[in-house]
Amino acid sequence: MALRLAIVASLFSFANGLARAPTKNLAQIFKETIANHEDGAFAATPIMKRRVAVVGAGGKAGSMVFGAVQRAAQTFDAGLAAPRALCGAARGSRALNSVLGSSFVLAFAGEDLVKLTDFRDDAKLEKNLEGCATVVAPARLRPAGAVTGTEWTWDLDCDVDESVADGDDAVFGRVARVAAKLGAHVIAVASPASAGGVEAALAAAGAAHTVLVVGEVALTKGWYLDKGVQQVISCAPGVARDPGCVQAEDLGAVVAYAATCLDPASSRVLTLSASSEGYDDQEALARAINAGLRGVAPTRP
Repeated sequence: MALRLAIVASLFSFANGLARAPTKNLAQIFKETIANHEDGAFAATPIMKRRVAVVGAGGKAGSMVFGAVQRAAQTFDAGLAAPRALCGAARGSRALNSVLGSSFVLAFAGEDLVKLTDFRDDAKLEKNLEGCATVVAPARLRPAGAVTGTEWTWDLDCDVDESVADGDDAVFGRVARVAAKLGAHVIAVASPASAGGVEAALAAAGAAHTVLVVGEVALTKGWYLDKGVQQVISCAPGVARDPGCVQAEDLGAVVAYAATCLDPASSRVLTLSASSEGYDDQEALARAINAGLRGVAPTRP
């Protein structure tokens, strides 16, 4: 009798499980959210796969951005090919794969996806960016060893002119010129202090662009893909004085949406800010990011 009751209880529990609506995974949410895209966006013609390059993908923030774009590319509707990682040294590649393996559920970037690049050499940079429709780059890369570009930095007090246009380490200005030459859209990440110089460098190069202005970029300890977006991200047009802190994994999500949902022929400047309060509804968070990005009136460069 007890065994019969146990079997009935198990069947009842199983039936209840079937009756409940299944929880959407992040891939489903991304697929449904990017259905709302601008005309001309990569998601508008998903059969045409475009490649995104992440400059300085060996740093923690760059690795998070690369991981988000790599996962997005696995959704057919995104219109993305597997992304390309540009690192300044082999240790950047090792650091990237360490983050991908732990935070993106055993993801990996092999030799076909990683390009070791001397960011001081226009010809080498152009060779490694060739074939990429979008280039993601920070306003400043921290030199690490003999070759620059293995890490991303977010130095809010850096001299805008030297870091963006005129200095010996003017990686961003070089990236902007090469990307413009190749006809690629540039998604730039800048502090409020450097945003004006970044936009000027992009305009001078003639590159269509999306400038994402952030105050600070932080890492969530122990974050992995299934945790999803951590904060409520708002995307406001223009440059705000004090946008606050954004988590690196959330920045990666914003970049992935920008690469798929926005018209790459148009330019825009957006300030990203986040609430310190967590939020459990990943679908609502994804829709908010998407709507914030598309709510800006783009201008032609």
